[in-house]
Amino acid sequence: MGINTVTLYICHHQIVGTDSAIGIPAPKRAQPLGTISAASWGFALILPISYTYTAMMGSKGLTEASKIATLNANYMAKRLESHYPILFQGVNGTVAHEFIIDLRAFKVSQIILFLWIPNSVSLLWLTVSHFNCRT
Repeated sequence: MGINTVTLYICHHQIVGTDSAIGIPAPKRAQPLGTISAASWGFALILPISYTYTAMMGSKGLTEASKIATLNANYMAKRLESHYPILFQGVNGTVAHEFIIDLRAFKVSQIILFLWIPNSVSLLWLTVSHFNCRT
């Protein structure tokens, strides 16, 4: 079963052109499946989660949560930078609400229990978010 056979059955999204988005020329579809979610390439349930979070927090709450998340990420990055390389820092050595620790130098035998890193993954993404539900 080659790529041309598989493309006959690619789901079709009503708004986003499937073929142009993934760079596959438009084949004649055997039985297109139609739209399967509102999110064309992602997790559809993120939409109500994001909306609920935004509605709960309001503009002031989102601003405060963003400031706290950025502060937390910079605090953690500063604490860890003497032990691990932090990638993609700003000109002042700051990070946004998340940062990346470079783990390419680690060997498999050095990985601590509870921290599993697949062989193909060399970066640990630390996403820092702070949920502050005060409005």
